[in-house]
Amino acid sequence: MNRTVACLGFATAMLLGHVALAATLSDVRFEGNKRVATDALMNVVGLTAGQTINKKDVVAAFARVVDEYKKDNVGATIQPEMITTGDKMQVVFKITEDKVSTNPILDYETFTGNWKVTSDKLDPALTMRQGGEVTRAKIEADLKRLSAIYKAQNVAVTITPKVALRPEGHVEINYEIAEGKPHKHAGPLE
Repeated sequence: MNRTVACLGFATAMLLGHVALAATLSDVRFEGNKRVATDALMNVVGLTAGQTINKKDVVAAFARVVDEYKKDNVGATIQPEMITTGDKMQVVFKITEDKVSTNPILDYETFTGNWKVTSDKLDPALTMRQGGEVTRAKIEADLKRLSAIYKAQNVAVTITPKVALRPEGHVEINYEIAEGKPHKHAGPLE
């Protein structure tokens, strides 16, 4: 069982037992996340400063954070902490991820310059997925598969992977494609 899922029931029980009925949210923070970007978590948490929240809102936000980790296939222990001061509440998600990688983590991959072979035909050749580790060997293997697609279509191609660094050890890869003319086969010998 994924550890992220195992924590869901325990944390939900803790939240329901210790949260005030309603409070004004002052802040939402994430601590300890490395493989799942803070921006991605903020996009799914569904809580914004200034809104009135209750324990059901916090439990629902916790479930969305867990779902984001599951979607990215990253195991983690996630513990929400509510800090209340009067009628104000701060929510801090303390995260311990199962595996901290020394390799960069993929946010997404794109193709530019391709028009003879569409992106929907190229995408299945990529083995790296969002949230996974990026290595030189994986990029080279994907390049071979992309080139094979072009070869099967009889189209000359030059593919250059451009890796852009993002915060927190994340990267995005753009495959710059320069398509040539279809290969012409020599006619029969006369």
